Amino acid sequence: MDKIAILMSTFNGERYIDEQIESILFQENVCTHIWIRDDGSTDATVEKIQKWKEKVPDRIFVFSEENVGYRGSFLKLLAMVSDEYDYYGFSDQDDVWHKDKCARAIQKLEAVSGSLKLYTSNLNIVDEHLNHISKTDIEKNYHMTLYSYWIRARFAGCTYVFSKALKIKAMGYTGYTSIDHDFLLGTLAFVYGKVVFDSNASIEHRRSAQSVTSGGKGIADRIKTEFNHLFRKNGARYFLAAKILEKEGDKLPAAEREFFSDVAHYRNSLRGKLKLLCNKEFASGVHVFDAMTKVKVLLSNY
Repeated sequence: MDKIAILMSTFNGERYIDEQIESILFQENVCTHIWIRDDGSTDATVEKIQKWKEKVPDRIFVFSEENVGYRGSFLKLLAMVSDEYDYYGFSDQDDVWHKDKCARAIQKLEAVSGSLKLYTSNLNIVDEHLNHISKTDIEKNYHMTLYSYWIRARFAGCTYVFSKALKIKAMGYTGYTSIDHDFLLGTLAFVYGKVVFDSNASIEHRRSAQSVTSGGKGIADRIKTEFNHLFRKNGARYFLAAKILEKEGDKLPAAEREFFSDVAHYRNSLRGKLKLLCNKEFASGVHVFDAMTKVKVLLSNY
């Protein structure tokens, strides 16, 4: 039976943490261990986790540490978790997983060749009481390539299951706590391995006022998020491209090396911006995302 480590970052998640842990522990046809880093909770989250650990001490590992934000917290977990597992995955603190979620992901991964592999899927969006709102359809009009992924990463990290080889590959980046953990894994999988997408949804994904991301929280939050995407000057792509070039160097395939070089240097000149914008592969298939990215490049916000 395959062993899988599920990485969960928690923060003031006392309301739903029991349901999430239970749904992970009782996955079918796999052996699940949960590695939890609490990111400075001030409620009863840690106490509830400790009660679960008392019941299954060999299957839950918990670290209570200072608040660094969910990006840094997940990257710290990647550095903490051992290499003894067959597969790894990410989890939110307030979802409910279907019993076959992990086994289905592993079956899909084992159906493709190679060692660096990532599974991701659609989601069932539900309210706080698990009432169905919608199901995502990421595959609709969306090109699943490295280039589209770097325009808008539409994959949900909570759906991720990935191979040990991909986990080890990502270890070289865990010190950069401003990098999105899920975006990093997706990028490395597109460059060096395979991304396996499942149109099925095996997670009841809660959207509430406490959710970190904006999906399913109303039009006002969506507009605010898209405005921040467009005008916030965070340079996350710019930063990661530079780090990939620094660490991977000549190991990168030629086309990907040129793309990352274009991203890492686009701010230097108008010519650099135009080269990136004129790359025909640099498109997602969703016109609004493509247009927003072009504006971000022109504003040096990419």
